[in-house]
Amino acid sequence: MHSHRFENELYSLDWSVDGKVIIVGDSQGDIHSVSAHKSKEPLKIIDTANSSNEYEVQKGPDHLSFVQDVKIASDSSYVAWCRQNSYAVEIATIDFKSGKLTKNYSIPLQSDIESSITHIDWSEDGEVLAVNTQNNGLYFIHVTDKREISASKVRDLKWKTWSCKFGWPV
Repeated sequence: MHSHRFENELYSLDWSVDGKVIIVGDSQGDIHSVSAHKSKEPLKIIDTANSSNEYEVQKGPDHLSFVQDVKIASDSSYVAWCRQNSYAVEIATIDFKSGKLTKNYSIPLQSDIESSITHIDWSEDGEVLAVNTQNNGLYFIHVTDKREISASKVRDLKWKTWSCKFGWPV
């Protein structure tokens, strides 16, 4: 069995549709991308210290806030995550063969929010993120346009998942 060990406590996890790429967010605000493409064995995630395995890590800015939520788009082209006490969703593209994260950027919510992001979910087409905040807010972000959009523009969208506490389910 193919395994990876992590130095910090894990807070959130998502995997690609084919199960070949797993994205993990930890207690220090880091994002880990683990790829099973080079191995024919199943991938197993182990939350423990002293890792000697290699995997991609996107370091958090301050290592003071854990990764609240992490989600991979249905076509596995993007991964999105939010950190505790953050007002922005961070996006990266996934190199599908290697599982590495590239072209990292942040999309701040333009609305006058007063609390941090708690949940995110992808639309089935991988273009829009639904975002919930601690103060019961529901927002939508068009990922390729890198901007917030109104709820009326997403009313007919189908959703890959629905973990958000507010909004309408899949």
